[in-house]
Amino acid sequence: MKKQLLLTVVFVFFLTPVFAQQKHQVQAQFSTICETLSISQLHLNQVQLYPNPVRETLHISSTIQAQKITVYDVMGKVVKSIIPDLQNQAYDVSDLLSGIYFVVIETTEQSNTYKIIVE
Repeated sequence: MKKQLLLTVVFVFFLTPVFAQQKHQVQAQFSTICETLSISQLHLNQVQLYPNPVRETLHISSTIQAQKITVYDVMGKVVKSIIPDLQNQAYDVSDLLSGIYFVVIETTEQSNTYKIIVE
């Protein structure tokens, strides 16, 4: 359902102090089409990455099976690419240097990014 909103704005201003006695009006009309915001389906995908900060092993638990897990450094360089295993949700990150990393978890429907800190 689309609704149309018609807005009339009146501006009153003074050009210079000489014309301070004269008011000038400018009228403008704006037309905006507003659509109802909605989503057709709601997918709740709860992902937990723990512990954070992590030292050696990062555990990832999710309600949806991940297809691919990629770890990026702060410069955007891929430092680790993981094919997730249904049986194992613990991943070794001991080879990463201390710092901030971004973990991108891709599923068949979406991709989510999470920040982790490696000590």
